[in-house]
Amino acid sequence: MIALLGDRLIDAKGGAPREGAAVLVEGDSIAGFAGAGELPDLEARGWQVLRFAGCTIMPGFVNCHCHLVMPGNGTPIEDALNVSDEHLLLRAARNAEKSLRSGVTTLVDLGGRNRVTFALREAIKAGTTPGPDLILSGRAITITGGHCWLFNGEADSEVEITYLARRLLKEGADLIKMMGTGGGTFGTNPRLPQYTVEQLRAGAEEAHRCGRPAFVHCTASEAIRRSLEADVDVIVHGHFNTPENVLKFNPSVADRAAKTGRFWNPTLEVNRCLVRRLVATAQTEGERLTRDERAATYQKTQINFRRLLEAGVTIIAGSDEGWGYNAWGSFALELEAMVEAGMPNSAAILSATSVAARALGVHDRVGSLEPGKAANVLVLRGDPLLDAASFRQVEAVMLHGRLV
Repeated sequence: MIALLGDRLIDAKGGAPREGAAVLVEGDSIAGFAGAGELPDLEARGWQVLRFAGCTIMPGFVNCHCHLVMPGNGTPIEDALNVSDEHLLLRAARNAEKSLRSGVTTLVDLGGRNRVTFALREAIKAGTTPGPDLILSGRAITITGGHCWLFNGEADSEVEITYLARRLLKEGADLIKMMGTGGGTFGTNPRLPQYTVEQLRAGAEEAHRCGRPAFVHCTASEAIRRSLEADVDVIVHGHFNTPENVLKFNPSVADRAAKTGRFWNPTLEVNRCLVRRLVATAQTEGERLTRDERAATYQKTQINFRRLLEAGVTIIAGSDEGWGYNAWGSFALELEAMVEAGMPNSAAILSATSVAARALGVHDRVGSLEPGKAANVLVLRGDPLLDAASFRQVEAVMLHGRLV
């Protein structure tokens, strides 16, 4: 029996923080709350009281987007996956532990090769290796030769997509992830759709038949439109690219997403970190030109993000950790990026806790501090409601009632 007391407690239910309140943990669940004045009595009854001066108690982070088999050091997917599944499993285990220690207690993987991420989840559950609770798509579904085809999830027709979705769900997938456009895989086009509305609907319907959400990678406006028409649940990236490579906000698409209650995962940090790197390393005229182009594109992305907020689109936090230069253990930087782009700190917290859990259909178990829910607790130094840098200042992490 453990009581965790900080200067303030954020339960992620949308209300004001509670000053001087402790969260009570029995076994692997939250038992309730107590005021600071009640703690001496609890100690007399055998409770262990952990006091964190100057800290904030809140739910563990829910990161809705990562790729555990990717290293996050800039290695292209073609090179990163030029190793055995056994090698990828070891890499994924290391990455999962880094994520947990950064405060992520629920981690969503949106694409890994073969059964690697399923094997990792089994190992974490067995206590073989440390890691957060994993919510998995398994192999992302893509066209033949499409974005992330190296994960071995190629399917073209509606029948093939339906079959592969069913195979993934049988293997243990918690959601279905489809690649609605090309991306960072060589030979694919991020500005053009990969699937029709009917093909996307085939995957979404299989997910919904089993009560699971459907996610679609979209880096083009037309792919977003098709995904919304296909009744998918989560738009991933959501870049408003045209076929001519113009990043132009589409208000009708944003309005439809808002009115239908779809979730949007903007993945700001995966591009923000690349801009930072280019700023630090650019030396030649060509490198500086690339830096300036990337920075200008990212500024447009920030503007589009603010317009999504203004349209009332529901945002969920997911960093795309592991992809490109998006290093493991840096999920807090995604929250900083959203705040920097105009999201209130309080909304950023909800996007990474209770709102994210709702998008995943696990809000009955995680995402907020409530009696009966899993004791996944994060202790941050400072006040994240006032300073986004506090998201990086992890003092303690508790997973299912055990301190990491």
